[in-house]
Amino acid sequence: MNIDYKDILAAVFRRWKFIAAITVVVGLLAVGRELAFPPGYRAETVVMVTDLQLGSAFDDEQPNVLADYIPEAFSPRGYGNLVGSPAVLGQVLEQLMEDGVFEGRPPNLESFSQRLNAQVDEVDQTTRPITYSPLITLSAEASTEEEVKAIVDTWGEVAVQVSSLANRLLLAGADSSLERQKHAQREELEAVREELEQARSEYDVDVLQEELRRLAELGSDLKRDRTELLAEFEGAEESLNSIQANLETENPFVTLFRSPSETAYFIAHELQQERPLGGNPIDEQGMMRQELNEAYWDQKLEEKTTLNRISDMRAQLSALERERNNVRAEQNEHTALLARHERTITRLETEEELAELVYQQIGLSREMVKAASDIIHGRTDADIGALGLNRLTDRVYPELAPGMLGRRGRVMLAAMLAFLLSGAFVVGNDVVKPRLNELVTKEER
Repeated sequence: MNIDYKDILAAVFRRWKFIAAITVVVGLLAVGRELAFPPGYRAETVVMVTDLQLGSAFDDEQPNVLADYIPEAFSPRGYGNLVGSPAVLGQVLEQLMEDGVFEGRPPNLESFSQRLNAQVDEVDQTTRPITYSPLITLSAEASTEEEVKAIVDTWGEVAVQVSSLANRLLLAGADSSLERQKHAQREELEAVREELEQARSEYDVDVLQEELRRLAELGSDLKRDRTELLAEFEGAEESLNSIQANLETENPFVTLFRSPSETAYFIAHELQQERPLGGNPIDEQGMMRQELNEAYWDQKLEEKTTLNRISDMRAQLSALERERNNVRAEQNEHTALLARHERTITRLETEEELAELVYQQIGLSREMVKAASDIIHGRTDADIGALGLNRLTDRVYPELAPGMLGRRGRVMLAAMLAFLLSGAFVVGNDVVKPRLNELVTKEER
């Protein structure tokens, strides 16, 4: 079956009055429907998220170590979910029903929620790692200006009240947590101070330092005495070596002089060559023997005396060394004790400083939380809260809700559909249907 487009155009031109009539009638009906059933009104109000930076009192030099105990405010998206929740919208609907806003039977919660919209404007700020915006637009649609105005006003008031209650609970929990932390930190601070006081009273640092100074002076005196005694000891050893050398040198002469042989005597005399031989040899021999004996024993006595002196000095040196070692040991013990005591004191003072800083920060954080809670509970005359939601626009301006495509667009759409459908009917009835009948007849033949 072939249908020429000329046949279609001919059928449309032939039945144009019918198509025009249908299009005009449907257009008029659409206009009448728009006039008889207006789409209603819409209105909106803007609420603003207000926040308190509770951690702003702590700078870089005094970092806030209690970030976990300071409450984080709700995000704007969280507020958007809160004010659009069924619990809040149910409270709004209940308040509107009590005020008698609805004429006739009030809507149910599902249909009422479909007429409301909470839009959170998302603004990407590079200084924040997340999307953040302080503005939330609450909008609604209703059949009359009074009704839409009442809905938006009531929704805005309930949103502010619920956000205020949420932040009160948030701050109350934070205040309770900070109070417990403050009590625990006070006990820890008192324990550190008690331990520090006990450590300070355990040793008298001034007495230890004075004892160290005395031991240092004693060690210096012992070192000086040892040096002097060591010099004297070395002199005595040199004297002893000289005496022993003389004894070894004189011993052969003494032996020869003591010999009964006159030959040995004269040999010794010639070897010594210290005195001339004169007078009676026998008398001379006796005198020399006596002198040598006296000189020999004098040397032996001096050797013995020097040996005794060296032995005494050795004993004194040993005693001095032992005393020096005892002084050094006592010095080391006092130094280690003083160092350990100073380390303990330094550690406890650091712990005390940190505990006191944390205690002060807990107190400051709690004061800030209480101040924020007081501001929320005692709202100002302008009805502005420091934390939560606040109405940015108080007055509500209703306007006609254009709906989808607007009123003009809906009328034009209805007329266009009427034109297309009527044209399709004409083509189907005047062109397609006769051709189908012809085909059926040919097949029957």
